Amino acid sequence: MRSSEKEKLLNELIAEGDYQQFREELLASTTKEFRRAHRKSSGKLWLALAACVALTAVLSMQFFSPKQKQTVASVSTPSQAPLLNPKFAPVEIVTSKPIPDSDVIRTVPSQALIVRTRITLPEISDVQLLALFKGQGAGFVEGEGGRRFVVMNPKTMAPARIERQRNIQ
Repeated sequence: MRSSEKEKLLNELIAEGDYQQFREELLASTTKEFRRAHRKSSGKLWLALAACVALTAVLSMQFFSPKQKQTVASVSTPSQAPLLNPKFAPVEIVTSKPIPDSDVIRTVPSQALIVRTRITLPEISDVQLLALFKGQGAGFVEGEGGRRFVVMNPKTMAPARIERQRNIQ
């Protein structure tokens, strides 16, 4: 259908009926549909909110309530007569036998297992230490931890830095 035909058909429909009445009916039906849809979604929203509140209450009682420790002890009937003081409950006397010596493992320090080393290292000066690493990048660095001796390892240095050092030497 061409646009001119559509315009002609639309003009005929508008001319046949009251356009203002058509707009009022359309507004009423749209409003009714909107309210019906909105009413359903708000009911679901309240239901979801109630479920969340119930779940929060159950979880808070489960995790934040003070846990009571139950101590269960089995006590046999006391063989001794109750104490003279009626305020105290009767006490059972427990006796035990010592463990036989064959079941006890005793440990004794052995002098043969103690290793003592006494190595005295010669002390060298800073100049002598630097002379030991003459062909390498070595030196003393002072920082927060104090003075330290540092040796640069060519294997861990970047290739450009190694090349620069070769050019300097």
